[in-house]
Amino acid sequence: MPLRADVQSGDLPLGPLPASSGPAITDPIRTRRAGVLILLFLAALILAACGAGGDEAIPAGSTVAPVATTDAAEEPDTGSQEVADDPDGDTQESVPGTLGENRAVVVIGDEQFEFEMSAACISMGGAVGGVGWTADGSVKLDLDIPPEDWETSPDGWDAPSVRISDRRDPNAESEWRTGGEVIADYEALRETVRVDAFTVQDGRAFGSATFMDLRAYDLAVVVGDTLPAPVAGTFEINCG
Repeated sequence: MPLRADVQSGDLPLGPLPASSGPAITDPIRTRRAGVLILLFLAALILAACGAGGDEAIPAGSTVAPVATTDAAEEPDTGSQEVADDPDGDTQESVPGTLGENRAVVVIGDEQFEFEMSAACISMGGAVGGVGWTADGSVKLDLDIPPEDWETSPDGWDAPSVRISDRRDPNAESEWRTGGEVIADYEALRETVRVDAFTVQDGRAFGSATFMDLRAYDLAVVVGDTLPAPVAGTFEINCG
């Protein structure tokens, strides 16, 4: 059927629009509908953003707990500490090598003497020796320790010896002796009253010895009394 002369293909017909069978849409209604659509659109955008950037949701009823992202604090390094006291509370024995420079310690039986080697303290050629006094000047020490190979050395060292003169009590003085020439005239004591063992290292010397109080010994010989017994002891000297 041919088109009307006043309507061309693709053009809207001119003239008034056909009357709508429904009620007319007013401007306020259009405004409210547009606002609702905008809110729904924004809500959809927000939900999409949260779903993309957040962690995956844990399905309902799952027993898997989410992993915490907070790092655990590192435990401080307390380092190692040396034990200063005996665990049982007992006093620990002195360790050779802890003595201060130009000092000496001699122990005879249950008595200990401490000396300041201010008069002389010499370390030379592997030998250590010196002369010192206690703090109150009442006890004197003469100590001579040769190199450890003194018996085979061509230098002709004397045997090690220790001499202590104790003048603390004028009525009971003591002359403690061991080794070397200090007991050379006492043939009966030569094999027992001697330096039993010693070590020399870096200006220090320490060892063990058997002592005799020669004053008490001589007195016992004169009066015919029982001879005193030798006493075991130790010594240490540090001449630096």
